[in-house]
Amino acid sequence: MHLSFISIPAAGHVNPTLAVVAELVRRGHRVTYFTATTFAKRVERAGAEFRASGQDWFASLPIGGPALPDRRQLMLPVLKRVFQDIRPIFPPWSSTSGRTLRTPSASMP
Repeated sequence: MHLSFISIPAAGHVNPTLAVVAELVRRGHRVTYFTATTFAKRVERAGAEFRASGQDWFASLPIGGPALPDRRQLMLPVLKRVFQDIRPIFPPWSSTSGRTLRTPSASMP
């Protein structure tokens, strides 16, 4: 199975997922991880294929701005662009993204 992770480019968001990524890879799954290049080596050490998502989309999210459901909507254009060629996808904002993109989804807190 091919799984994809996309993470906000911050250590507190990336680091907690890496053990899960490593276990998925150990079990024979292919994992592609989208985040900022700052985390490329960590992601690759976990066994995932790294892909730069850039920080432009993250910078566009207003700090202290919209509530989480609104932020989920803001992520949809990014997810559509990033995941054009990868299925199935397990996006982090699954309740909105999975339904909208008609894709299997799961969410990690």
